[in-house]
Amino acid sequence: MKKPLQRGLLLLFALYLFAIGGVAGYVVVQIEQAAHHVYAPVQRLPSTVTVETATHSVPQAPSAARTYLLLGIDRREGDVQDVGRTDVILLAILNERTQTITLASIPRDTYVEIAGQGQRDKINHAFQHGVATTIATVETLTGVPVDHYVLFDFASFRAAVDAIGGIEVPLDPAVAASLQLPVGSQPLNGEQALRFARFRSDERGDVGRNDRQQLVLQAFLRKSQQLRSPLAVKRLLDAAGQEVRTDLTLAQMADLLLTQARTFSAATIQTQRLLGYGQLMGDPPLWYYVVDEAARESFAQALRTAHF
Repeated sequence: MKKPLQRGLLLLFALYLFAIGGVAGYVVVQIEQAAHHVYAPVQRLPSTVTVETATHSVPQAPSAARTYLLLGIDRREGDVQDVGRTDVILLAILNERTQTITLASIPRDTYVEIAGQGQRDKINHAFQHGVATTIATVETLTGVPVDHYVLFDFASFRAAVDAIGGIEVPLDPAVAASLQLPVGSQPLNGEQALRFARFRSDERGDVGRNDRQQLVLQAFLRKSQQLRSPLAVKRLLDAAGQEVRTDLTLAQMADLLLTQARTFSAATIQTQRLLGYGQLMGDPPLWYYVVDEAARESFAQALRTAHF
């Protein structure tokens, strides 16, 4: 992005914050500091998507979409050496031309080729080799480029949900009983939303959990669009500044807030599911989510369609 446009976006972002509640200058400074703290670009690795793009003989029309890879990290509590595993792997494709948001969850146990490692394993183990390896692995699996990533841990997730005043999601009987809440649409705080998103103790297992993660993201998007209070903005920044990392610059965050996310509604959200089956493999046997090539290609084609 060119510097004049960056400066313009930053100015618009600052004016927006002042307009929604007379935010003092120190809040804008805090925004800049928070953006600097979470900014963590990565050196990208080759994937089938990047290789095909680099070797394509016919120039391709630019996509109207941007793809964001959301990674929720689960770490062993108290273990400073544990880099964690990606318990949440969720793609969000925002297409300005079609005015749609496409959400696609990838089960953490999906059996895939880990980019650059010459081996197959659960996709959540790709993170042991770094964010770049996870991005390249996801690109090869899905067939779409990842424009940006957002990495968060569960403490940050809880804090972010609380910062926007909670979210509202539908609870079926099994989940409602687990959360000790009534069945139906219910408001959840950060801790309850995390338990909802991670719940898999029903007959649907990880597939149901992936669907619930998509419901959580939809609810979060709806609620965050309603932010008007400077104090709420500050709380959200404080939450994001804990254990969140992203390669989005401040200007790109402002563009996402001002011109992209706010133009979409719940009616424009579509979801895609990666179809597979559970199977024990290896010695000792471990549980994997196996996807055959036909199912993978169908999933990839749906995402490519959403992207262009």
